[in-house]
Parts: sequence; structure tokens; C-alpha cells
Amino acid sequence: MNKNPVYLMSMIIAIAVIGFTIFIRYIQLVTPTPYSLLPTPYSLLPNVKFSAELTIEVSS
Repeated sequence: MNKNPVYLMSMIIAIAVIGFTIFIRYIQLVTPTPYSLLPTPYSLLPNVKFSAELTIEVSS
């Protein structure tokens, strides 16, 4: 387990992006209004994928 600051920062960013995506999905389920459709989780998926790849790249 690597404990350098860059690895920890990338982990925090990855968790934050995933959490944000889940939060937006929850908002969409609670309020099915046209406004809730603007920031769709599908548009955030590339960001989650990028964060995961960055984390794996830094940790290796």
C-alpha cells in the first residue's frame, strides 16, 4: 500500500467524483424534473474512468 501524497490525493479525487455521481443520481430519482436531467451520471462516467485510471497508474 503506497502512502505518498499524490496517491492519496488521486484516491480522494476518485472517491469524490464517484460520490458526486451517486449524489446526482439520487437527486434525479427524488426530483424527476427536466432540470435534474442536465448533469446526467452518464456524462460524468468518463471522469470516473479517468480518475480510476489515474489512481491505478499512480499506485503502480
